[in-house]
Amino acid sequence: MGDGELRKDGNMKYVTRPQAVPLPSLSRVDNPLLGKVALVAGGGSGMGRAVCYDFSLEGATVAFTYVKGEEDRDATDGLALIKEVKSCDAEEPIAIPTDLRYEKNCREVVESIEDVTTNMLRLTFEPNFFAYFFMARESLFPSMNLPLNAL
Repeated sequence: MGDGELRKDGNMKYVTRPQAVPLPSLSRVDNPLLGKVALVAGGGSGMGRAVCYDFSLEGATVAFTYVKGEEDRDATDGLALIKEVKSCDAEEPIAIPTDLRYEKNCREVVESIEDVTTNMLRLTFEPNFFAYFFMARESLFPSMNLPLNAL
């Protein structure tokens, strides 16, 4: 066991010494989660941190929650670890301080990452959809003698 410290709620919180070393990803596909957002409750330490780490290795943009005041150091350390391994194509990871025991806070967490997902949708959709549209318009319409507004 690690060193323990007494939390405000009277429970013992154990700090792992030394810190757990993440294992390399076993994925066979490079960045299978690229373009996805992984939202992890309690991702600053323990199993949550390990999950965030692996999601980041897989290419996901990672957002995790932590309890402000009690887990600030864990969140800072976890964020640094995730940033080290994140894909260059993924958005910056986000640490969200909140207490998920309350429904209102859960709603606010989801709303706070909607901007990330909207931006990611645009970055994915626009090049994939518009490229086909522009290629079809440029290659088909001139040869069919159709006006460009026929589409």
